[in-house]
Amino acid sequence: MAITSAASQETGTSTPKPQPVRILHLSDLHLKTGDHAEEVLQPLLLDLKVNQKLDKLDYLVVSGDLADKASPDGFDLSEVFLSRLIEEMGLTPERLVMTPGNHDVDYGVDVFGLMREREFSATRPKPANARHIGSDVYEVVLADKYPQRFERFRRVYHRLTGVDYPLDPTLQCHNRLYEETGIQFLMLNTACAIDRNFPVRIELNPAARANGLREARGIVSRAIQGKQIEPGRKLLRIAVWHHAVSGDRKVPDEDLAYLELLADAGFCLLLHGDVHQIRAGVENAFDRGIYVAGAGAFHAGAGDRPESTPRLYNLLEIERDFEWIRVHVRKQDRHGGRFEAYKRWEKGGEGWFEITKPRVSTV
Repeated sequence: MAITSAASQETGTSTPKPQPVRILHLSDLHLKTGDHAEEVLQPLLLDLKVNQKLDKLDYLVVSGDLADKASPDGFDLSEVFLSRLIEEMGLTPERLVMTPGNHDVDYGVDVFGLMREREFSATRPKPANARHIGSDVYEVVLADKYPQRFERFRRVYHRLTGVDYPLDPTLQCHNRLYEETGIQFLMLNTACAIDRNFPVRIELNPAARANGLREARGIVSRAIQGKQIEPGRKLLRIAVWHHAVSGDRKVPDEDLAYLELLADAGFCLLLHGDVHQIRAGVENAFDRGIYVAGAGAFHAGAGDRPESTPRLYNLLEIERDFEWIRVHVRKQDRHGGRFEAYKRWEKGGEGWFEITKPRVSTV
């Protein structure tokens, strides 16, 4: 894979080619009480439809933090916002790819109980995550309650997609294969171990990531057997999760070996959010590389973004033969204002960068 700037854009073709696949990548909506879904939506629609002259999208990727601090109003607003966006941009619920983030964890769910030191024994050892809170009293996780931290996200996910989101963390990695475009998404919850005692405990659940890789192969095999795709078809595989893989607030180093497995499985692009700024680079995995395109925060408040960083979103264009992937970065400098190309991070560029000859899989 090679990365080029706008200067590499090809010009002049004798035969018109089909329009590229277009993926809108939003992250960190952080909607809350006092926000208005339509006020947030309209600047985005004007940018897509008027400035960029798009009448439809192919996919919508949302990489977490629908609500600010798991606000009930925020989840309701995110549902309205996303359903309206889907409607306006000619999408269907099946074209929404969504994962939770750390702000989608509901700290209000009572997931802890109290135990005294004398209650632990050889047959009932002290849990590794037991937290000493005073005297001989410990706070311990209630295993049957713990998954309920994602119940609000689950309800929004189900209403938007028509598909249930499993609360079992071992099942929170799933795949979607779109035969008509040859694009496959793998979605993983990196906030699965976060709670009010460990708000930055980022993790790739071992069972979930293994299940996800197995399903990545299985969904393709079933599509071949069912003749939805032909043997020898090229696939572009994209992973989606919330947290970054470099810099601060990133996936732990011991979990990054999963990128090597994703590369072996043919995944070439990772989309994430969380850090509220653009992250772009290649993570080397043996002799392969996975390109990382992190979106900034779409609607986080100024106090929650790095200094002088605007609200941001990414629009990906993918050439239908997978010859290139172009990532347009759009910024909103003022609350409720217009979006425009974000050039600051790409010196001399035009607000987008390109991955040429991305590594694709052949099934």
